[in-house]
Amino acid sequence: MSDHQYVTAIHRDTDHLHCHVAANRIHPVTYKVADDAYDISKLHKASREMELKYGWTRTHGCYVINDHHQVVRSYSHQKPMPIEAKKLEYYSDKESFYGYAVRECREEISKILGEKNLYWERLHAVLIRAGLELKKKDRGLAIYDRVHPEQTPLKASSLHPQLTLSKLVPRLGEFESAPRVMEFKNEQWEVTLTNYMVSSHYDDRLHLRDHQARMTRRLERAEAREELKLRYQHDKKKRNALLLTQKIVSELFP
Repeated sequence: MSDHQYVTAIHRDTDHLHCHVAANRIHPVTYKVADDAYDISKLHKASREMELKYGWTRTHGCYVINDHHQVVRSYSHQKPMPIEAKKLEYYSDKESFYGYAVRECREEISKILGEKNLYWERLHAVLIRAGLELKKKDRGLAIYDRVHPEQTPLKASSLHPQLTLSKLVPRLGEFESAPRVMEFKNEQWEVTLTNYMVSSHYDDRLHLRDHQARMTRRLERAEAREELKLRYQHDKKKRNALLLTQKIVSELFP
C-alpha cells in the first residue's frame, strides 16, 4: 500500500511514545481495494522488523525477535484476551475485568504456580489482595469480583492456563474455598486490622496508567472540537448570508 493515501499521528498519552496510522484502502489511481486479510499479523511482523532495524524498544505481539535477532512467530502459552474484553477496552476506553485481573495477578500467580510448596490459600491470598475471589463454577473455576458480585465472572484459565481443577486438584488436593476476610474498623470506618490486606479492586476506571493526564488531554481535545464546530457554524452563517445577498442583488439587477 505504498501508493495509498495515509495520515499519521504521534501520541504521548501512554507510558510509551507511539504512532497511529490510518490508511485509505482504495488506490488513488486504480480505485482497487487493498487486501487487508491477516492485517494484524502483518503489522506485528512489520513492527518487529522496524524495531530490529532502528533499535527501538521491543514490544509484545504475535511476532517476536529471538536470540538470533530473527523475527519469528510467537507461540505464547497464555490465552488471548476474550473478544468481549477486547471490545470493551477498544471502544469504551475502559479497563475490562479481564485486563484488571491480568494486570494485578497474572505475574504473581505465574510465579507461585512454579513453586513446589503450593497450597490453595496462597492462590486465594493473591486474588484477595486484588479484591477478587476464586470459586467453583459448574465443573471448573472462575474468578469473581468481591466488591461487585454482579460482575460477570472470569474463567480462571483465562488468567492462567493452569488455573483449572484438572491441573490443581492433583497437586493441591480437593478445592478449598477462599478464607473469610475479616476487617476491624475504627469510628471513621477505616480498616485498622485485617487478616488479608485488600490493596485494590476493580472499579471500571480508564485503563491508561496516567488517568489525570489522559483526562486533561481529553478535555483539551473536546474544547478544540467545540471551538472548531463553532467556527464552522459561524463561517456557514456568513456564507449563507453572502449567498442570500448575491441572490437578492441578482434579482434586483438582472
